[in-house]
Amino acid sequence: MKFNNIDERKLYSVINKELFDELDKEYWDKRMEIIGYEVYTDCAISGEWIYDPYFLLIDENFKSNQKANKKLKLIITFFRYPRENIISPQTATKKEQFYHGGHIENEIVTLASLFLRKRFELGPMIFMGNKDVIARPIKKQIKTPNNEDKTKNIPAPEIITINNPLIDPEIVEKTNNLNELTEWFKLLEKLDPKYHLKFMLAVRMYYQALFQIEKEPDLAYLNLVSAIEVLCQDTNIGEIKLTEINQKLAKLLESIDNVQLRNDIEKSILKEKKFIARKFSKFILNNIENNFWNEPNRPNTGRITHEELPDLLMKIYQQRSRTLHSGELFPPFKTMMRFVPREEINKRAVWCLDRIQWYPKDLIPYPQFFEKLVNHVLKTFLRRNQLKKDI
Repeated sequence: MKFNNIDERKLYSVINKELFDELDKEYWDKRMEIIGYEVYTDCAISGEWIYDPYFLLIDENFKSNQKANKKLKLIITFFRYPRENIISPQTATKKEQFYHGGHIENEIVTLASLFLRKRFELGPMIFMGNKDVIARPIKKQIKTPNNEDKTKNIPAPEIITINNPLIDPEIVEKTNNLNELTEWFKLLEKLDPKYHLKFMLAVRMYYQALFQIEKEPDLAYLNLVSAIEVLCQDTNIGEIKLTEINQKLAKLLESIDNVQLRNDIEKSILKEKKFIARKFSKFILNNIENNFWNEPNRPNTGRITHEELPDLLMKIYQQRSRTLHSGELFPPFKTMMRFVPREEINKRAVWCLDRIQWYPKDLIPYPQFFEKLVNHVLKTFLRRNQLKKDI
């Protein structure tokens, strides 16, 4: 594999895997580096992920006060480019050469969170090559009440799961095998390169939402909407007439006798409109498969039907816009979930917060439904946008 044949639109983890598979082994061994990281999760997992040159293994010796908390080891073998093939930020001139997804370790942890629907957090570096790296202090000196010096152990950082209620217990309690990652990373390698950057940004937004959903479900909602916005910009929503969006303005245009001028003005008005809300809704609807609706664990009460979803998606985007542009509150999800933890949407009760009331007709789906939907849509998008082989 020649370096000038590397498609720099691809994710770092994908490029590194391609180099591992295609370079001469002797050359790879001369220029490879092994690095290890701690990874933490508060979710039930099992097994191991071995996908040369990447390994994700559970640290069985890790002990935590939190039952679900686990520590893992992420081991990455990466290729050190010859100096003449390195592009520095100072000399790069194309926007595509700057990347917002972090490095290989960041990509793997973030993508694993999407693929398994689990929270994984990247910890400190623990070794590089054959050298251990002390990336965080293990002990520190403290003063006792009697002003005596004492050494105190510093525990490893952990993801602390919020106890009762959980927005969606399945994220934490359902056990997934790390080996499931192999299928998804194989699909990632075949994703059309033009989507790599966009897909990674969308996954990062989803990743942030996973960590916010317990404490700040409103911010999680905003990130989930943004995850879809990243990918939906080119969605075809068909021809739109001005009468569909502004009947008053369309009527005023009818007073212009010159038909050509009238049509040109209408086209100019419509061109300025981005129609993001419609693209947002259409993109999600285009990327839902039957298995999403047929999942066996869906609730019997407060269940959303596929017929209701189009209107609800428009409501979700409108809520996002009112929150960002006018500061309007999201519904009090944390309070509501204490009483109806298994519903997908409230269809019967009126909820109040101070002097604000939310009626069923005004409410949007609970965050755990929308999170699960966005997870499904992102993975469906990945499966459907595989690079087509030349015949």
